[in-house]
Amino acid sequence: MLGFIRNMMAGLRTRKEPSRAQEADEALQRGFKLRYLQFKRILSANDKVLNMMAEMETALQGGQPFGMSFIRARCALISTNVFQIIQHLNSLAPAGGYRPLEVRFHEIQQKVASLLETQRGTIDGELVLDLHRIDKTRVDAAGVKMA
Repeated sequence: MLGFIRNMMAGLRTRKEPSRAQEADEALQRGFKLRYLQFKRILSANDKVLNMMAEMETALQGGQPFGMSFIRARCALISTNVFQIIQHLNSLAPAGGYRPLEVRFHEIQQKVASLLETQRGTIDGELVLDLHRIDKTRVDAAGVKMA
């Protein structure tokens, strides 16, 4: 009986080395977990982009006053999130299969930036406005809260 207990205790003390199959399973699980997290990040960034586009669409329909600062801020956020989507897609694809998207993204980003820059400039007109003359057409001059 004493020999049996010693053998059991010795078995508990010695740590078994993980088999190659277990190591392969663990590596597979880690890889799957990383891909899952990347996919979740893609979905999250995509949701943000769609929400910002919806905000811009709502503003365009006249529901709220907005100015070029609103447009520039939303375009910058959209650009950042789209870039993140492309990066996450590249990490999921074998051998960076979405690299051409980066080139196209930068081309589009430059076109949008040039359009937004042409709208930037000084505000013509009076420096002081009567409150009764301020409406949503003067958002850039008076600010969103005043318009």
